[in-house]
Amino acid sequence: MFKYYLAQSYLGTLAKMEHRHMVGCRCAAWLMAQGHTVYAPIPHGHAIANLAEPPLPRGAVFWWKQNKAAMDSSEQLAVLVTDCWEKSTGLTQEQAYAKACSMKIRRIEYLDGKFSWMDDST
Repeated sequence: MFKYYLAQSYLGTLAKMEHRHMVGCRCAAWLMAQGHTVYAPIPHGHAIANLAEPPLPRGAVFWWKQNKAAMDSSEQLAVLVTDCWEKSTGLTQEQAYAKACSMKIRRIEYLDGKFSWMDDST
């Protein structure tokens, strides 16, 4: 069981996707350094999608089966608040599913290269 499922925005230009992947990796590492177990679909799926032959699709529709299974194995949804996070189809789907499952949703701010919880509970 994972403590956190780390959701974030992803799609955009190749440069944006690479940047969001790296920020997601850093955020997952930040959570792990605090002793939490984390599943982070963007860090996980980005490399797999790139290395697959032929490359796998990038959109939320293809990845939902994988992500839903990981969400079902997670206690809480941690939303990484970065650019376009409110417009992300996948992130919207993940938040709706978390609400339907009565999963606690927390937000993480990324500002000036640092992460912090946007609420005071841990």
